[in-house]
Formats: sequence, C-alpha cells, structure tokens
Amino acid sequence: MYWPALLLSARLPIPNELFVHGFLTENGRKISKSLGNTIEPFEYVDRFGTDGLRHFLLKAVSPFHDGDFSMERLSEVYESDLANGLGNLLSRVTSLCAKSVFSGFDLSVRRPSSLSEVRGLLQEYRLDEAAQRIWNEIARLNQEVGHGKPWEILKSGKITGLNEVLGRWIDGIHRVAIDLRPFLPETSQKMIDALNTRPIDAAKPLFPRIE
Repeated sequence: MYWPALLLSARLPIPNELFVHGFLTENGRKISKSLGNTIEPFEYVDRFGTDGLRHFLLKAVSPFHDGDFSMERLSEVYESDLANGLGNLLSRVTSLCAKSVFSGFDLSVRRPSSLSEVRGLLQEYRLDEAAQRIWNEIARLNQEVGHGKPWEILKSGKITGLNEVLGRWIDGIHRVAIDLRPFLPETSQKMIDALNTRPIDAAKPLFPRIE
C-alpha cells in the first residue's frame, strides 16, 4: 500500500505487479523491538552460511502467509534438506566417480533444461513450492543411487555399467544445479565447478554438519 503511494507522490511509474509477503514470527510471536526478540541475521549466516539461511526462508517459509523462525527449525531444515539431502547426493556420486576414474562429459555442450514446473511457480511467486519441486528431484536421485547399489557394481569391476549410471546421475545433478541458481547461487556454482573437473574428484562437503 505504501510503496505505490510513495512512487505516485514522487511522480514515478508504479510496478505492474507487487509481491506482498507475510510476516516472519519468532517461536510463534511477532518480532518487535519492544518484545526484545529481534533476529540478528548475521548470527545465522555465520552458523549456517548465506545459502543455508536463504534456503530456509525460501523453502520453509510461505511467501504469502506468516512464517515462523527458530533456531530449531532452521537446524532441522539444514540437516534434512542440505546436509543429508543435496550435500549427500553430490558427495556420494562424485566419490564414486573418483573411485572409478569416471572422466565425466562436457556439460557445456549439453542442454540442461530447468523443470517447467519450477519456472511456472517462480513466475507466480510461489517460491516455496518451486523449491519443493527441486527437492523432490533431489530425493528421487538419492533414492535411485541407493537402489542402484553402485558400490557393489564398483566392487565387481563392471566399470562400463557403472559409468553408464554415473553419467545419468551426473546429468541429473547438473540439472538440479541449474535449477538452484535463483535459490542458492553459491551452492549452484560449487556444484557446477565440482562436476566440471576432469576426472571428477570427490567433492568437498557442500554443507558441513553443525554440532
């Protein structure tokens, strides 16, 4: 309400669309100086990283309704989604690539296509739903890796068969990295850099576990 009024008073053009989000609460309470429960964002950035905090605010908080913030919720989402989900996926697959001396392929000549659902949801500002679509794909890839039992294939010495599934998983992870650019830009670039090494080495942890 105020922003268009300020623009009009300054005789500046008003936007065609306005994204009006809900309030952020802290442990169910309104955040205010009088209550003394203001949140210092740099404290959480130091602990969870910029992308760790971004992920929570984009995926775990609704863009249209009030959302609750707490250290417990942030820690839980960080561990489940980032450390155990995305980080574990990249670590497992790149470690297998390193052990099998998988050289990968030139990702630059491939045509990674973002999930059409993600693009549509972003255009409608449904950020949490768009992020969830990406995490559904991450969960699918993690499940496929688990069911594929690549460690047994590696022990058997069937490198050709292993390279075939590794290529499919590397391609899937690369597509996820592209989709993550609007959400986790630093993490996205780290993933792309890790997949562009020749041969592919075991990637450093994307999200170290926090004690």
